[in-house]
Amino acid sequence: MLDICCGTGDMLRALAQATPPPALLVGVDFAGQMLARANFAAVRVPVHVIRADALRLPLADDTVDAVTCAFGVRNFADVPRGLAEMHRVTRPGGRVVILEFALPEHPVWRVFHRLYVGRFLPLLAAMVNRDRIGAYRYLARSIRMFEPARELARRLEAAGFRQVTWRTMNFGGVVLYRGVKPPTDAG
Repeated sequence: MLDICCGTGDMLRALAQATPPPALLVGVDFAGQMLARANFAAVRVPVHVIRADALRLPLADDTVDAVTCAFGVRNFADVPRGLAEMHRVTRPGGRVVILEFALPEHPVWRVFHRLYVGRFLPLLAAMVNRDRIGAYRYLARSIRMFEPARELARRLEAAGFRQVTWRTMNFGGVVLYRGVKPPTDAG
């Protein structure tokens, strides 16, 4: 299994708990400082982390059973290229699972979401974490600027995945996408 934008390895540790456990977990992240903080001491399956760009994955074609990416796709410099890379490394019959933030479509939830993510979280981060670089302001901006769920689902299909589904959670503030690489590249 491959986790893209793996950061400090939270998703890799969660994937290691699957039944049956994966034979190998690979994590890729562009930020070396995040990878350096990853700790897999309690993980009972082999884990390899690689500092690499999600747009140029250092893996051979058709080599992983599943690709995951939690809260990273909206940060890709080129979303279609990143999704194409996911497709390239996924074996035929393999799956892609993406978890990503979104703006709620319902107008009432959208107002609450914008207040919480755009105002409350940056204020709280400044007080608690002494966030002086504006990471939480960036988070709000990146969510606001990212495409709607339907568009990312369409992009997954354009990248070659089939049986693409998406489900909103957290009052529309998070979306879970799933897709399957067809058994043959016939389309």
